[in-house]
Amino acid sequence: MQWLLIVPLAIIGIWVVGLNYLCAYLAVVKHEHHSLLPFILDLGCAFTLFSFFYAVIVLKVFHKP
Repeated sequence: MQWLLIVPLAIIGIWVVGLNYLCAYLAVVKHEHHSLLPFILDLGCAFTLFSFFYAVIVLKVFHKP
């Protein structure tokens, strides 16, 4: 019975990830801009954004060789 919840959530997650890649493709290749709502909805993007800022700010700026 757990699959009744897991499968629809997985399909929605795959759809949102696909929209993220589509928005990125259209922005880079076709120079079209779309709503950033899928980026907000995808929690993986939030983690990636946090990791990016951590790598840039903490590791590059504050790290002394």
